[in-house]
Amino acid sequence: MKKILSLDIGGSSIKYALIDVNGDGIKAQSSPATRKLSTRNFEELEQHVIDIAYRNQNVETIGISTTGSVDENGIVLNAGHFIGYSNIDWQKILSTYLKKNINVYVLNDGRASTRAEYQQYVSSSQNFAHIVVGTGIGGALVIDKRIVLGDAGLAGNIGHLVVTNEPTIECSCSKQGCVETLASTRGLVSHFVNLQSHSQEKVQFNDIVCAAKNGDSQALEAFKLGGFWLGRAISYVVNLINPSNITIGGGVLDATIQIQAEVGYDPYFESVLESIKKSSHRRPLSCVELHRAKFGNNGGLLGAALHCWDASK
Repeated sequence: MKKILSLDIGGSSIKYALIDVNGDGIKAQSSPATRKLSTRNFEELEQHVIDIAYRNQNVETIGISTTGSVDENGIVLNAGHFIGYSNIDWQKILSTYLKKNINVYVLNDGRASTRAEYQQYVSSSQNFAHIVVGTGIGGALVIDKRIVLGDAGLAGNIGHLVVTNEPTIECSCSKQGCVETLASTRGLVSHFVNLQSHSQEKVQFNDIVCAAKNGDSQALEAFKLGGFWLGRAISYVVNLINPSNITIGGGVLDATIQIQAEVGYDPYFESVLESIKKSSHRRPLSCVELHRAKFGNNGGLLGAALHCWDASK
């Protein structure tokens, strides 16, 4: 059994908890706590992380799940949401401030949540994929029971699979046609705006959720369209790596659970399933099962802790 301080760095907050890990699973020692971030400056983020680590000095292993690109050595190459969060070595920073030998393991939040979700299927799936759908689309791929990093640590950019040649809103990568432009919260807002001829500045994702919960046909259609495009992207994954299991989670899926409770079905998830069936090759399709993510917003925390366990073996 190994005690780990696990942190999950998001765009507006840091979540953290003490977690026990062994080869069979994970157990939180404490309920996750949250530090809200008031700015997008890396200096504020850094001070919070240092303070959290300082208050848990008895722990010798720290796992960090973070937004942004992280290389194979755990260096945060860039997290564009934050000003100055580039080429950051958390191992060096925390060792300097704590003045002790500690082990710090860092990975991208999509990979962290993938590691947590895969724990359920490790005995039955050599190949696996997890997709996180929120303001963007992230996740990771598992091949032969290992998360695929890529030669430069940049593999698994599921959100930037191009699914259409038609013009779309601009993606965070500056291109058009990526599934992120069509199936994320921004994509769903865009669908709803196009269906209703609203000014996009006046529509927020929560507005569409509320409308769909009230049975608004165009809001429900926006979710169906988003699900269709996500299913198209997932079909590429099905055809390429032939996984036995795929999980999807994130803020959009959390919202559609609420919609299902009100209208009796989930327009997004059901559309994803139908689209996968239409676009995947029949043989790998016959082998795969699609599931909702189990760990939700705690996936990053739990995955970071499991990553520490993997790295220390």
